[in-house]
Amino acid sequence: MLEALLTLASSERGLENRERVDLAAMAQRVLSSCDLEISRRSLRPVTTLDPALTSGDPQLIERLIANLVVNAITYNDPGGLLEVRTGTVAGRSLLTVANNEYLIGKSGVSQDQTTGQFTVTNDAHTNLGDAADAWSKYLKLNKGNPELNTAYNMVNVYVILNDGPGAIKTQTAIAQAKPSQQSYGQLAFFQYLTGDISGGDQSKDKAISLAPKSQQKQLETQLSQARKQGLQVQKQQQQAKQQAKQQGGGSTTTPNPLQNPFGGVGATPSPTPTPAP
Repeated sequence: MLEALLTLASSERGLENRERVDLAAMAQRVLSSCDLEISRRSLRPVTTLDPALTSGDPQLIERLIANLVVNAITYNDPGGLLEVRTGTVAGRSLLTVANNEYLIGKSGVSQDQTTGQFTVTNDAHTNLGDAADAWSKYLKLNKGNPELNTAYNMVNVYVILNDGPGAIKTQTAIAQAKPSQQSYGQLAFFQYLTGDISGGDQSKDKAISLAPKSQQKQLETQLSQARKQGLQVQKQQQQAKQQAKQQGGGSTTTPNPLQNPFGGVGATPSPTPTPAP
């Protein structure tokens, strides 16, 4: 019940009244309103109403809770068990928001098959930003134990948004939870292409150590090429800092750290919707 409600609360568009609500308090009110019918059917309520905060339209969510409880009463056997539970499990509401916003946002993303550059609509950019924000909060609650399917999606989100630190943080969580040549190899690519040479070297060594001997040489060649690109990025970053210092600390444009071969990320929102590929 909780997961379905959280999905609705985080994915509804155009709600005029969005508030912070506690599902436990709502469930208690609904159960109290059904006391007579529960007694008439001799049902045995078993409730665990732990706090479960989310945001959405309070009236809509409470109606949904009421429908679920009424259905459980109506279709129950006489003298049967009526179990109602609320609570949060390791930031599940944040995970639901991250997944929903990603699924909504990706429909507004297209990619040029020649250059690899992404085009992102304004709405999609907002959705993906919301997904990244929810995922970041989720990671703080689930250190060392991320939900991997969502994590893979969030890597794509950070790549599209040109957020190198976010991509690295998420890929690090994936690699630590599921160490393999692929997970550490991908992490090394991200680190190199954001100018983190020492971090990339460590991930590179880890990836090679996890690879079968027959694949180690090829993997080392691929990652060495990424390292060369990373050295160029690092040099450009240093030049940009020096230029900013000479200009009295003013801002300066730095190169996109996650350019091809990562798919030409770093798109800016487009003014009109672009069909998904």
